[in-house]
Amino acid sequence: MPFSGGPTRAAVRPIGLLEMMVTRADRLHSRLMQLGAWAIVAYWVDFFTGGHVRTSDDEDYIAFERTFLLADGYLAGTALLAGRLLGRGRPEAVGAGIAAGSAAIFLGLMDLKYNIQHGKFADNSPEMKAETGIIVTSLTFGLFTMLRLWKARDRLSV
Repeated sequence: MPFSGGPTRAAVRPIGLLEMMVTRADRLHSRLMQLGAWAIVAYWVDFFTGGHVRTSDDEDYIAFERTFLLADGYLAGTALLAGRLLGRGRPEAVGAGIAAGSAAIFLGLMDLKYNIQHGKFADNSPEMKAETGIIVTSLTFGLFTMLRLWKARDRLSV
């Protein structure tokens, strides 16, 4: 309740209306964000166990990649949260999604810079193709998520 003593918009909205506000596109976007979060977890499990996702065994590369662990955890957490909130039609999905999208763009740009700086794009290995896909996805899906949820903010906060 706000200090004015009146109910908030969320307090007067019937719970069933939240689910009614969720579009087919919201459900798809929700699932993609959650899938992306779990893909990040799978990436790190493989990185530390099998190493199939590594593009090199060079110590500098390994050290660089390890600096992403906490930031990727933040990205995965905010994407998972945003996906769940969006799937329920919650207005809080906007903030969580913008946090996830901006983290994805930042991490994608850091990866892009490293790979350009070290000539990694000349490598045509399956691992480097996967790395390139991760960068492209981070940049495009991050931007898409921020823009789409910002545009949906009024609809989600009915």
